[in-house]
Amino acid sequence: MRLYMAVTPDRFEFPVFIEESCMVLEQKTGIHHKNISSYISKNQGGNRLGYKFVKVEIQEEETTL
Repeated sequence: MRLYMAVTPDRFEFPVFIEESCMVLEQKTGIHHKNISSYISKNQGGNRLGYKFVKVEIQEEETTL
């Protein structure tokens, strides 16, 4: 599972929005999803935008009975 997060642009990086797609983050932040993807790949974003964007990969464990 992949999550996209808009976090505070300070050293704490508190989550502001957590979504499963950049498109939903676009609706919530007003920043185009292509720009969000670019900021994530270049590790940019910050004070000017009001957010820093982060992508988090979560591995789901298989459950067996």
